[in-house]
Amino acid sequence: NQKRFERTTWFHIGLPFFGEWLITQAHNGEHTHKGEWAQAWDFEVRGSNGKTFRSSGNFPEHYFCYNLPVIAAQAGYVVAVEDDIEDNEIGKPNMVKNWGNTVVIKHAEYLYTKVSHLKAGTIEVKVGDYVKKGDLLGNVGNSGRSPVPHLHFQIQATPYIGSKTLWYPIDYYVINNDGNHELHEFEIPQNQQLISSFKTNLLLKKNYEFVLGQKYKVEYEMNGKTYMENWEVFATSLGKKYVFCHETRALAYFVNDESNFYFTDYQGHRKGALYYYFLCSYKVMLGFYQGAQVRDSVALHQVYSQYALFAHDFVAPFTTLAQVHYELNYQHVDDPMFSREMLLNGKLSIKSIFNTRDFLHFELKIEEDAYQQLSVTNNKLNFKAKIISE
Repeated sequence: NQKRFERTTWFHIGLPFFGEWLITQAHNGEHTHKGEWAQAWDFEVRGSNGKTFRSSGNFPEHYFCYNLPVIAAQAGYVVAVEDDIEDNEIGKPNMVKNWGNTVVIKHAEYLYTKVSHLKAGTIEVKVGDYVKKGDLLGNVGNSGRSPVPHLHFQIQATPYIGSKTLWYPIDYYVINNDGNHELHEFEIPQNQQLISSFKTNLLLKKNYEFVLGQKYKVEYEMNGKTYMENWEVFATSLGKKYVFCHETRALAYFVNDESNFYFTDYQGHRKGALYYYFLCSYKVMLGFYQGAQVRDSVALHQVYSQYALFAHDFVAPFTTLAQVHYELNYQHVDDPMFSREMLLNGKLSIKSIFNTRDFLHFELKIEEDAYQQLSVTNNKLNFKAKIISE
């Protein structure tokens, strides 16, 4: 659990734009981003021609990112604005007004974000305004020390336009690696990566919403016998949500942070539908990216028997003899924008000092109207369930 949740204490800072952008300079850049100002990023948009501009590239308007919207990376108060610096000619940066047109936002004490090189006259906010995540700040320009149109973004500890940078991760983002999409969480994006903000899929979001008081009817077949369970969503006095099975009295605690759904703990009967749903939906990214994969580590006590754990506990203070790995693959969706049906599959595997073996394989079929089908197989189990929201 310490390993699994060590990054969740970061304050969430996202990306300051819509769509997919190319990082043309990252931390400790080749041209700028040096010394105490090293932790920053420059972003541009790459077109279908493989370049960041069309035609000759001799005018700002030729660049794909020019005049595109810039948004707030997280909610906060605007503490500094500069909006009177004209765009440069291509290749002639303004070395006097280094940052160009800029907006600085305060998100928390000693935590600010800054976007620079905006287009004069496009900034939509003023000092003192409160902005929500995704609110429009202005448009990309070519002002300041900017030889070509691009967006400069940094995180800093003080509220000034010239503040030094702060090492700080981006919460959730997706890297497009030749059509293979990789989800990154609380990491530092790297140079030349094609990066985009995480996009939530409405079908996944609806199926994993688990609203307080919501009820589910679960019909399942296990090794040839048919069973029924009724689930309901409750919360503790501290606000921790969990799914409760009325038949087995089992419960599964979960978190939904609008980007990921994940279970945090399971207590109770291990042969029912809720247990297998807990294992197979252990962590679900709430956006569909073809071929994407989610990986996580499952606590040993959720899979191992009490006897096996008893033996393991003798050596646990010194070494770990086994690990349980969770893998979820995004296999198919009928329509990425207006999804009505999708297919996910995956497995749990146990890695020990002796070997690695698959514990179980599963397949999740998700459909509209909060309907899911789950099938689980291993050498001793054949399990199929229908999970229907009431």
